[in-house]
Amino acid sequence: MATPPASQIPLDRCFDVQWNPPGVPSLRCSSLRRPWGDRHIGIEKGGHYEFRQDETSNELQFIRVLEEGGESVVFSSVQWRAQNPDVLMFEGRSCYGTVIKGSNVESGPGNCIFDGTSRPNADQAFSWLEQNFPSSIIMMAVELVEGCHRFVNLAGDEIASLEKDVPCKDVLTQLRAALNCKPTQKICFVNQNGEMIESKDLSQPLCL
Repeated sequence: MATPPASQIPLDRCFDVQWNPPGVPSLRCSSLRRPWGDRHIGIEKGGHYEFRQDETSNELQFIRVLEEGGESVVFSSVQWRAQNPDVLMFEGRSCYGTVIKGSNVESGPGNCIFDGTSRPNADQAFSWLEQNFPSSIIMMAVELVEGCHRFVNLAGDEIASLEKDVPCKDVLTQLRAALNCKPTQKICFVNQNGEMIESKDLSQPLCL
């Protein structure tokens, strides 16, 4: 199986739907609401959705990643059903119809009709995700200088210098503004030795 892109799908672009199987050559979606496997987590916790391949089962999974850290498996398996440039439709666990609205159409739970759909394979679905929600990763090197974290890009240009006790969530907000990041772009950190810096709890400062 091809490797899914690290696309971050906004919560307001993915919905459980009533639809018209098989959804090709025209897909009609109504009664849009939160994905079936994600209704136990409050929408106020924010975050985004991702597709990941489970290392144990090798199944493609649909994941909710929370803004403050942590994640939940929405669907433990995924089957692709329909696609055109503006929509990607799949079934979670072979029965829960779920639609992803592309970046060029209005977000939100409004009913919608998509003509000219076809059934995609995994490569086509992953290409659609990459085109609509680019997964480019911006690497930032971090060093501790006089009680501050100094953030530089890989060319060595300083982007920001922030007090070391600033929560990671606020660090990311300020760096995104400084870099003019797209919502789907991910920022990762490395230390002076080139090692990845992981932050499980975004409410805490970065730990070098």
